[in-house]
Amino acid sequence: MSDTIAPNVSPVPAPDGSIGKRHSGLVAGSILLGLALLGAVAYFLLSWAKIHALRSIIDEGLYLYKGYLFTSGAYFPFQDGGPWTNHMPLSFLIPGWVQAAFGMGLRTGRFYALGVGLLMLLGVWINARRLGGLAWAAAAVWLVALNPFYLDVYGKAQSQVLIACLLAWVLVLTLGPGRHRWQLLLGAGLAGITVVTR
Repeated sequence: MSDTIAPNVSPVPAPDGSIGKRHSGLVAGSILLGLALLGAVAYFLLSWAKIHALRSIIDEGLYLYKGYLFTSGAYFPFQDGGPWTNHMPLSFLIPGWVQAAFGMGLRTGRFYALGVGLLMLLGVWINARRLGGLAWAAAAVWLVALNPFYLDVYGKAQSQVLIACLLAWVLVLTLGPGRHRWQLLLGAGLAGITVVTR
């Protein structure tokens, strides 16, 4: 009888308090994840306000208009007598493809910039979490979300937000130990796209 354990007896906690530490770690991780999600919501709401309030500038309009001309077949990049291709081709073609799918205009371009900005923010969070942990990841999200310069620049349909997104995901796919071959190849492909975008 001495070898049997009586029913309804809870196990004795480990002397080092590992169960309590594990529980408090889960709570802290959940709080930090929630803070990061709140930062993403703040970025979305502030960017939503910006894309409806910012005045368009000539560069933004040219990215959209040249992109439309190139993807509609009216002209092609670097064509003699065509629009001046003063940046790499994908900086015009990608907004052009977006307009071909969702309609031409500034509204489409601004929503495209908002979506790309959110993808960039996710990449920033993944990189910061990998390098510094959940606390730094949440801080990085809020630093981007509350920076008025980023909100102004990334709220326009220009190539800056696209490049920031591409660079963030190149780092996601290639930084850190244990990267799979497909991740490295995809990261290299995105790096190549970055070069021919801006």
